[in-house]
Amino acid sequence: MIRRASLPTALLALCLLAAGSARAAPLDRLWKAARDGHYQAPAAAELRRATALFTRELAGDPTPELAAAWRSLGWQRRALVLAGVDCRVLYEAAGRREGRGFYLFCPGAAGRAALQAPHAFKDLHTGRIALALARQARFRVVAWNTVPRFSTDARGRHDADLAHLPESYFTALTRALAAHADIGPLIQLHGFAR
Repeated sequence: MIRRASLPTALLALCLLAAGSARAAPLDRLWKAARDGHYQAPAAAELRRATALFTRELAGDPTPELAAAWRSLGWQRRALVLAGVDCRVLYEAAGRREGRGFYLFCPGAAGRAALQAPHAFKDLHTGRIALALARQARFRVVAWNTVPRFSTDARGRHDADLAHLPESYFTALTRALAAHADIGPLIQLHGFAR
């Protein structure tokens, strides 16, 4: 049975959406800009590399070699300060938007949890709720999908549901998270209204 959100829950969601500061504006702009492209399933070798790079990211690797390794896979990495916490944003380069996701890493966050919003387009407000929570820098990692879970192009309809695909960047991140005992739980944010 699906229940409607109670008034206190709805008010909490509205407060979270209103939360944030002017310093969070770059995160908002990067997230909005990353929400385009068409899903392309990554190769197994790319996902193995991504798992290794996510593992280094979670360990707080500050080296320029990590940024170069991400660039070789078509990613950009940017430092941000959110709620006084040093964070890094990982997003697809403009010429390679393939629906692999958008990631925020805050190794100095007070919380240990990781958050995923795998249906930020279709589950009502979940992308924006995750963004509001991310601005508070209480999660060690926040991940969003960047294309709708189903897409259609000249080749037909494609499943791009990062919560259900057996191999995706979300599963690569989850594998890396499983190797870090100091990070957990992993929470997926879902909604049922449109």
